[in-house]
Amino acid sequence: MFLTRDETWNPLYAIDVPRPGDYQISCSSDVRSKFAIGDSGGFLALAGWTVLAIALAALGVTTCAVIISVTAFRRGRHRKQLLAERHGSGAATSLRRPGRSADA
Repeated sequence: MFLTRDETWNPLYAIDVPRPGDYQISCSSDVRSKFAIGDSGGFLALAGWTVLAIALAALGVTTCAVIISVTAFRRGRHRKQLLAERHGSGAATSLRRPGRSADA
């Protein structure tokens, strides 16, 4: 069932087209009814795709922010280490990895 504005659509039949070309389709019914040909979906499908698009965009922005934050933090820490080594400060030894000599 698909909802569009104030209409409810029930797909009854799928038309399989084995090869490209022009086809003639006619719809008939014994009772007063309306028919439509087109993609299935309607309002609920549009809402679902919109929610998915917003969620993926939010995920992308969050991932980008995490990557930028980690990169900035690591570059800042490395810059402090290089400045400490350049100026001969004792702080450089505390930032070095264990097992590395001062000349390495």
